[in-house]
Amino acid sequence: MRLSMQMLADRLRQYDPEPDIRKNERHLQSVRLFSENLRYTASTVYLMPMEQGKIVCSNENDILVLHADDTNEVFNEILDIFEYFQNAEDTAAELIDGGCTAKELLEYLSGMTGYFLILADAGFYMRETAGAEEIARSHVGLHSMIGQHLMPVDVLKKINAEPKIRMHGIAPYLTEVPGLGTACVANLFANGHHEGWLVACKETFDFSDGERDLLDCAARIMERWFIKNESSEEQSKKAGMFLEILHGTAQADAGVRDRLRAFGWMDADRKQVFVIRLSPELPVPPDTAARRLEVLFPDAFVLREDMDLVLLVNYALNQEKDVRDTLERFLDEISCFAGESGSFQDIRNLKQEADTARTAALYAGKTGVSGKRICRFADMMLPYLGRVLREHALPAWVHPAIRQLEAYDREHEAELERTLQVFLQENCSHTAAARELFIHRSTLLYRLDRIGEITGVDLRDPEERFRLLLSIYLNPENT
Repeated sequence: MRLSMQMLADRLRQYDPEPDIRKNERHLQSVRLFSENLRYTASTVYLMPMEQGKIVCSNENDILVLHADDTNEVFNEILDIFEYFQNAEDTAAELIDGGCTAKELLEYLSGMTGYFLILADAGFYMRETAGAEEIARSHVGLHSMIGQHLMPVDVLKKINAEPKIRMHGIAPYLTEVPGLGTACVANLFANGHHEGWLVACKETFDFSDGERDLLDCAARIMERWFIKNESSEEQSKKAGMFLEILHGTAQADAGVRDRLRAFGWMDADRKQVFVIRLSPELPVPPDTAARRLEVLFPDAFVLREDMDLVLLVNYALNQEKDVRDTLERFLDEISCFAGESGSFQDIRNLKQEADTARTAALYAGKTGVSGKRICRFADMMLPYLGRVLREHALPAWVHPAIRQLEAYDREHEAELERTLQVFLQENCSHTAAARELFIHRSTLLYRLDRIGEITGVDLRDPEERFRLLLSIYLNPENT
């Protein structure tokens, strides 16, 4: 492990170092006593007495003035520092080659650096943590994050606003993280792919340049672990076979079913697909949303397709009510909607069921149906039919009552057409429609009476209601 002059300054604090360090490249490997006969090398630190009680430690144009009388003592101290970090790197390499887990390596790196370390993947999932408990206690909110392995959305939004978080080849940087205070962050890359972040916390909220260099050393070691373990990511392997089925490039043959059984999924298990349409105003990056979904549903499969997330669940491994409650909370958190398929058993039906859920997701949130984040295709039937009819250039048919209400609303600045639409979409529920329109129930009843007076329609007639609702969806102004 190569050191920098700033790292050396941190380790030589007992000599009250006075640094004049400008270049600070992390390339130090050895120490020598200064002699005019020596040939200078960029990787060597040179020591020489300066004046009474001072020793100069130099490397190229970087200088460290140490308050000490014994040059040999300082020389041996620096030798010990180099040996310590070299041994630390060798031990880390042995751990990685021996197949250590990310947790085991993180615990070792925490001991090496003295930091409380968080390993977060590219979806902001707090994969592992390691470090002294007293450091964790000094950061408000860290304990709850550690327990859930998830950062709250407001924290994710704050972190995501930092422009450096996905830059390759930059030094560790300081950032303010809600719940953590000032943290030092190193971006992790392996084979050109962004793997996540190594986040360091201390009891105090300041990090010297040397401490940042030390975190960079730890980050480069962690990247070696990712390179070594890149091919062992089970989730991507599991998702791959389903992506092939969804894209129509593979059939759900006996081989796929055998692989499913290896994951504990039996042919007779009841399954269901949910498709989440991610909005352009998503409060977190799509990869973060996908990773969060994986954490919430560890026994399910999560697939990413452009701006859609596909969730495939098995009700032999999950309780249906728990799935729906958890998914509803997740959708509320990211302000998105999902379409659901019917339940099925044969995995060969996956593509058809996913297409059904995807169509429902396309129209979810556009129908005016209040309080629903998860929608079935049946809920979306009318807007879907309206789009199909319009796309095939059939003559537009709009009930005369709709045109009458539009004209009345323009002249009187009223909202009768919108009131009728919501009332019909809420299945003629006065309570639900009033709640959706943010008006009193008596106000709704008055508006419905006015609609009847102006148009002559009888809203008690189910056939009339159907024609009106279909007309609303066929109306190009409601697309």
